Amino acid sequence: MKLSTVIVTRNRADMLKNCLNSLVRQLKKPDEVIIVDNNSSDGSVAMLKGEFPQVKVIANKNNRGFPAAVNQSINTSISEYIFICNEDIFLRENSFLKMISFMK
Repeated sequence: MKLSTVIVTRNRADMLKNCLNSLVRQLKKPDEVIIVDNNSSDGSVAMLKGEFPQVKVIANKNNRGFPAAVNQSINTSISEYIFICNEDIFLRENSFLKMISFMK
């Protein structure tokens, strides 16, 4: 399965950490996770690099807004499917398998 998960964030390190933990529980080894940080000042980027080194981080030097950040991530994605979400979601069991099955 080739699935990129894209999360755009700004100053929500705690929510982002919870979201990524639920993602890892779902997929064990995700194909690709891209985080676009819109110039956070709460240590989000450092937390990502320290606790989730497997994710690709795009650290913007200013807040580009959600649509521009999503486009940034899509342009770097290598996957067949892209799941775009916010950092405040918590994934239920088998969420990704159900989504991929539906799309196929």
